[in-house]
Amino acid sequence: MAKTYLDESRHGLGVLLILLSAFSFSCMSLFVAKSQGIHLFEQTFFRNLIGLLIAGCYCIKNQIPLFGERKYQPQMFARSLFGFLAVVTIFYSSREAKLADMAIVLRTGMFTISIVSVLFLGEKLTRMHIPAMLIAFTGAWIAANPHFDSSVLPLLAAFVSALCDTVCYPMLSYFSGRVNPMSVVMHFCTVSTVLAGFLMIPYFTVPTAAEWFYLIMIGISAALGQITMTYAYKMAAAGELSVYNQSQIVFNAILAFLFLHQAISARTVVGGFLVLFASFLLYLSKRRKTV
Repeated sequence: MAKTYLDESRHGLGVLLILLSAFSFSCMSLFVAKSQGIHLFEQTFFRNLIGLLIAGCYCIKNQIPLFGERKYQPQMFARSLFGFLAVVTIFYSSREAKLADMAIVLRTGMFTISIVSVLFLGEKLTRMHIPAMLIAFTGAWIAANPHFDSSVLPLLAAFVSALCDTVCYPMLSYFSGRVNPMSVVMHFCTVSTVLAGFLMIPYFTVPTAAEWFYLIMIGISAALGQITMTYAYKMAAAGELSVYNQSQIVFNAILAFLFLHQAISARTVVGGFLVLFASFLLYLSKRRKTV
């Protein structure tokens, strides 16, 4: 009975953390939109530099291995490299494609993450999992209202980002009990900062005062999102969390309305409601299973 209660509490905390992560990444997207004058490699550099400093200080203070054990380095490098590629491609796609089209292409990652989690991590889907994914995807489609008239290359970049997430997110579940979450964050931020640092050199521009603020906020919100996401995948199944992660659509709409003066349409309200409803069904199903 005690173990069941602990498992349920752990699962609930995982859901809460993935929601906080989704909100943090929505804030990051807002600051990225506000700093369009800065090249994507420079944005990526600052996105990860602040996370590197936070994770590094935490690991040193608590005597946690900065990059994890040597035997897990192949998996750690895979997670970091695919994570870096995911960030670069999504930044590029958000600049060049219509956000509605990009949002739907990214949602395909919800299905591929669940498939990979079942095949390679042995996760089991609940009876409600597939209906919840379909409801969430339908909600995302209604909210985004895509027309798919964007250029092919930016949409391909968004699809590549979704595929990279398919590698990264199940990998975070794999690290649970093997590598400290802050070591995972430190490894990813270090690799991404170094790669982005070299790539941004030809395009570097000195930011204005406002752009400095946005770059710092990109880094802070991304660091919070990265840390909470890493801990969330330690506490709950990757396939399940991929559904809750769709709440980012709702957060994006709210932040765009508040800070970018983008009206919230009836489609956004209906689609957002379906996404939240799918998350609620999945959470309710999980609670009934553990009771």
